[in-house]
Amino acid sequence: MLATVPGAQQDANGNVSVGGGLPSQVQYSVDGSSTVNIRQNGALGNMNPSSELISEFKVTQFNNNAEFSQLGDVTISTKSGNERFHGSAFEYFQNSAFDAAVWGSNINGSTLKPHKVFHTFGGSLGGPVLIPGRDRGKVKTFFFADYEGNRRRYSTPLFLFVPTAAMRTGDFSALGNVLTDPFTGKPYAGNKIPSGSQCTSSQDCINPVATNLLNYIPAPNINVSAANFGSQANYLQQTPTPSGTNGFDLRVDRTITSKQSLFVRWSWKRLNAQSLTDSYLSTLNSFLPPDHDTEHNNNLIVSHNYLITNNLVNEARFGVSLWQLQVLFPIQGASAVSTLGLTGLDLSDHSKAGAFPIFNFSDDPGNFSPIGRDKDGTTKSQTIQFADNVTWIKGTR
Repeated sequence: MLATVPGAQQDANGNVSVGGGLPSQVQYSVDGSSTVNIRQNGALGNMNPSSELISEFKVTQFNNNAEFSQLGDVTISTKSGNERFHGSAFEYFQNSAFDAAVWGSNINGSTLKPHKVFHTFGGSLGGPVLIPGRDRGKVKTFFFADYEGNRRRYSTPLFLFVPTAAMRTGDFSALGNVLTDPFTGKPYAGNKIPSGSQCTSSQDCINPVATNLLNYIPAPNINVSAANFGSQANYLQQTPTPSGTNGFDLRVDRTITSKQSLFVRWSWKRLNAQSLTDSYLSTLNSFLPPDHDTEHNNNLIVSHNYLITNNLVNEARFGVSLWQLQVLFPIQGASAVSTLGLTGLDLSDHSKAGAFPIFNFSDDPGNFSPIGRDKDGTTKSQTIQFADNVTWIKGTR
């Protein structure tokens, strides 16, 4: 919704700018409780409630009150139940059977259509709560609850560049660039790196680490001519990246007296996914198994309104936002280093962490795709907030 608001712009990474300011100059809140990620100074998008609970979505820019402390402000207000029961149910369905093939994806005579099955479903219910012995027939308590879930079964297609069968044995004669021995400064004869009995010294041979790394890099599965090598991908990888979300919201409103009211809202959401994105490096995790990501979102708000006099109002709010992202990578970094044959690395501080050494080939003529994964771990963001607003209206009309 935010991208449809005039003055709001979204970049390729999902960061939002409001009123020409930086993405870090935007405050986000739900019912007055901050939902900003304090680790990245951006929005905790999954902290927002279900659309079934949203009453108002407001974006302000320029000349904001000191309360918001930023150039832009994005505020979501939730709705309460009323004196009549009402509810809803929904299901949104997507399937690759209804999709067209990817444009320009004719590979070895067939077109590409990644597998996709996507369900978003849920419902809501709101209404009055009569407390026997207290309300005396007059309803003063109302509730609104909702549930929303989605199940996504999807394959992420990646077009990658991998060494050919000849290159895996040291034969780079198909490349137009001359390969030079880094130890002698002389070119390799015929652009072929010696191996086995052809080696005159260990330095002239293909490094054992490179040989071990090839066990993680597959052979080409797309036919590419020698003239197009390095400019046209020769390997298609389709990795299943399923995800699932469960979330619910509960809001209870209570009219205490004719001058006082109170509401409490709790929102909970959990996401489970397999991901190929290394968020720290902003890169795709090619060739290696996907991460297993688990995200937890909890948001609690308690708000009390008191009409002290006809021109004096006090609003007290207490809010808690707890966010946690746990990323698990199935390959242990220390084990990968040992398997590759890398030496001289002290991994004692992260002996059990999931990771894989990063190999980047960005300056090679073959445009080979990188491989590697930064270490996994847990990231947290926690905000505890109390605010009190006093409004005093004085003067004649």
